[in-house]
Amino acid sequence: MDNDTTQLWHDVLTEIKKKVSTANFVTVFRHTALISLEDNIATIAAPSTVMCDILQKRFQGDIKVLIDQKTSGLAGRRDKR
Repeated sequence: MDNDTTQLWHDVLTEIKKKVSTANFVTVFRHTALISLEDNIATIAAPSTVMCDILQKRFQGDIKVLIDQKTSGLAGRRDKR
């Protein structure tokens, strides 16, 4: 996990926190991490298979939209380096 990935996940969690209850956020998202984002596939670590299932079934759409929004300008910035 690099700094860009860590910052991206922090930004995504900040937005998700606005949309869900505190209890839901703490239970589902507290111990998660974005491990990688390659070829439009986000790999997210969670502490159990139950949490993985919840993330996939209830939050996959929100996570995808937020990652897409947060990374839409990154490709152009990386190409300019």
